[in-house]
Amino acid sequence: MADKDGLKVTDMKSDRPVTAAPGYKLEDFASWLYFKDKWQMPGDFSIKADKKKYADYLSMSKNLEKQIKNLDAYFKDKNAKSKRKYLEIKGEAIHSSDGALEILREFQNK
Repeated sequence: MADKDGLKVTDMKSDRPVTAAPGYKLEDFASWLYFKDKWQMPGDFSIKADKKKYADYLSMSKNLEKQIKNLDAYFKDKNAKSKRKYLEIKGEAIHSSDGALEILREFQNK
């Protein structure tokens, strides 16, 4: 967790019991098991964001996700050539966040 007060590593867990190899102590490499409150660093690690810009991108992202979901369903049963072209355009749209919706609109209008 990072914020204006510092950086903290919390809730570290293992999906299996943590054991040390013969000749080693668990605390030598898994100190987080023993010093849970020591994994922190003071400082301002917050990330400043323009709230309007964030809201605009979030809205665009949700709209893009909705359009892609609809197009995925539409192209599900189409021929291989159509699917391949759609997948190319889909990849281009996903990797071009600023122009994504325009790319999809142009594709749909062809």
